[in-house]
Amino acid sequence: MLLVQLADTRLETAELTFQEEVMNIYKKKWQLMAAAIANVFHCDKISIYPSLGPEVYQSFFSRTIKAREKRFIHVLPLLWSATENHTEDMPTHYWTANHVAPLMGISHNLEVGDADET
Repeated sequence: MLLVQLADTRLETAELTFQEEVMNIYKKKWQLMAAAIANVFHCDKISIYPSLGPEVYQSFFSRTIKAREKRFIHVLPLLWSATENHTEDMPTHYWTANHVAPLMGISHNLEVGDADET
């Protein structure tokens, strides 16, 4: 029985260590990419992670990244998302994103008929 408990403890420790290492790798890559996006577009970027999946993802990936040199007052919103086949059989507490998509604002100046007129 003691051997089973030791094996379970080591397995849990190995899984936690693996998760921490993987998250550290993703964090560093995401921080670099997010800063690059904000700096290339010369505006702040807000990253929105849905209220699904592990809370550690939500707390890390939902944040605002400030541009070094702002030329625009607009904020670039990015939504973390996933394709249907990526999440098809996945419970919501295991949900993970596999891409980001820009959120577009609605222009109040454009009318429905304007798109046909050129």
